[in-house]
Amino acid sequence: MTTTRLTHWSALSPYGPTSGHFHSGGTTLVAGPVPDFDIRTALGKAGTRSMDRVTALAVQAIGDLIAQPGVAEVIGSRTAIVLGTTAGSVASTMRFTRDSLTEERPYLVDPARFPNTVMNCAAGRSAIWHKLRGPNATIAGGRTAGLLALNYARRLLDTDRADTVVVGAAEELSSERMRIDPHTSGATGAPLSEGAGVFLLHRHETGATATGLELAGPVRSAAVSDSNAGAVALREGLAALDAAEITPDAVVAVAVAGPLELGDSLTATFPAADPVLRPEQHLGDTGAAASVFAMALLARQSRPGPALVLAYDEHTVVAAVLHIHGEFR
Repeated sequence: MTTTRLTHWSALSPYGPTSGHFHSGGTTLVAGPVPDFDIRTALGKAGTRSMDRVTALAVQAIGDLIAQPGVAEVIGSRTAIVLGTTAGSVASTMRFTRDSLTEERPYLVDPARFPNTVMNCAAGRSAIWHKLRGPNATIAGGRTAGLLALNYARRLLDTDRADTVVVGAAEELSSERMRIDPHTSGATGAPLSEGAGVFLLHRHETGATATGLELAGPVRSAAVSDSNAGAVALREGLAALDAAEITPDAVVAVAVAGPLELGDSLTATFPAADPVLRPEQHLGDTGAAASVFAMALLARQSRPGPALVLAYDEHTVVAAVLHIHGEFR
């Protein structure tokens, strides 16, 4: 018997440009850009002249993942990429549009930068860069994008369209993103940040050494209004636990991404859970990367057992149940 499991992960965050920085990150708020991350320094000069920042973050995160021990052996021609996003690179789209209106006739835009304006640019270029030839998908969902991408990746495995999936999300910090965000400090009340995180999702033999995060059933989602988002998220979380045949009092950890107000009901519903993990309290508002970082915070936990991840953005709540099988490698 096999299970669907996340066995390796990589992250670039305000903690630093490696998953090691994330793993050793503290509990105080560290927000803003990924420190010490320069595209050409990190990836070299070849092929990066027109690369935008969100693509570079994704390419680097996937490269760090593939470089980890044991990953190259399971990467093959049927390895897929599923990457979550909010709207691709807002900076690239706005700058290209501005140039098309302001540059001298015949509107001398740089054609090499046009692919950056397409929402699936980061996933496509990452696949080309790392020679991953399986299915390639981009899921737009804001702070819920990481969990929605995880569900899409699960379906690729379940329908035998891939053997392994690199799944995650990326978000860049730019002046353009700051302009269009509905609040100066982000919808979550946290300062805007950036980052990228990816996991390796694949089938895992039940009797093999237990590590990583096991996905316990499908990811659930529902449309909501702002006024009842917390109640619906809790309802969907309980439904996901019920489908996985897990009782609420068995949950050892809860991670929440996005501006979900759950109040005292969360503690009452999950009495055995540790304090709620909120990536915004550690890393600021990382947009599409938020729910990926919520899962990564679970990966830092050494306490095994069932965990619940909830995410909310733009009238959508998403819930996923993950079983923690010890710390990641």
